[in-house]
Amino acid sequence: MNDDRLVARLAPVSDAEAMTMVSDHAAWELAEQIMRTDPGAGRRPGLGWTRRPRILVPALTTVVAAAAAAAVVIAVTGQPGTAPGRTATPGPAAAAVTVNTPMQLAANATTLASRSTGPGPSQWVYLQAVSTISHSPQGGIMAQVPGTRQASESWTQAGGQQSATLQDGKVVVTGVLGTPAGWPAISYAYLNSLPTDPASLMRVIRHNLQTLPSPFAQGDAGPQVFDAVAGLIENNPELSPRLSAALYGVLAQLPSVHLGHARDLAGQPVLSLYQTEEGYLQREIFVNPVTYAYAGQLETAIRAHTVSGLDGSVSIRAGEILADDAVVTTRIVDRPGER
Repeated sequence: MNDDRLVARLAPVSDAEAMTMVSDHAAWELAEQIMRTDPGAGRRPGLGWTRRPRILVPALTTVVAAAAAAAVVIAVTGQPGTAPGRTATPGPAAAAVTVNTPMQLAANATTLASRSTGPGPSQWVYLQAVSTISHSPQGGIMAQVPGTRQASESWTQAGGQQSATLQDGKVVVTGVLGTPAGWPAISYAYLNSLPTDPASLMRVIRHNLQTLPSPFAQGDAGPQVFDAVAGLIENNPELSPRLSAALYGVLAQLPSVHLGHARDLAGQPVLSLYQTEEGYLQREIFVNPVTYAYAGQLETAIRAHTVSGLDGSVSIRAGEILADDAVVTTRIVDRPGER
């Protein structure tokens, strides 16, 4: 990050004010109010035997390392890793608020998204990622091998109708199979029809969960909502910044979701939205603290657990990593193979 491109404008902002910022109509009005504030005044500091079918494209994600970051500054830069829809040239810094809660993260993301656009229908999103490796067969609980790393490159066409990967040095385009649990068939038109107001989007997600039941559904709606949001974000890098911000706003409405600071598998500082599921599994979505784009995911067993199924059972040790992916670079391109 180039510090000379960032202008910190910090002010104490409550969750109620942050919720107002998440509204598209009020984002810039409150942002301007924050920028007029003296920065120094009053500153506040289930898994079944078969793994949930969330990641339907090659996995993108770290052992959680606590970071002491107390504030995050929004900026628009032309650095490597510019997220889909972000301006590729430097612009004036937008307002930033201290990020201590999921709602404040969503507020910052909404502020930045208000001057960003997503890819066009004929464009592609290039993604470079690093992930750990599992020796378990696909479809089961895939414990990751500590210390392993593998890099990957992929291209996703807007709307998720096609994807491309490198095979023997050649770009191979294929169709996308399946959709994330809790969602109907994903298309460019469908993604652009989704509301960008978090409250309205929450209603859509809950309706989907009721009308598109999943065999992995749990009694508590909170984990299902988190899984639906994670599935959409992780499998669709072409999401517009406004929709991504609204999805963070959906998670911020869940009492079970908390904010964390970490370093991902690539060593990058990230913000984390996380919750505990079924008493033993901590699931995290990573967010880039500059662009507020999706930055990866982590699943960690925080307690020992045994999962039973029709074909046997498997024991999971406390501290075992089940998924760990980090997004290194994302860019909007015009065709697969471009970087």
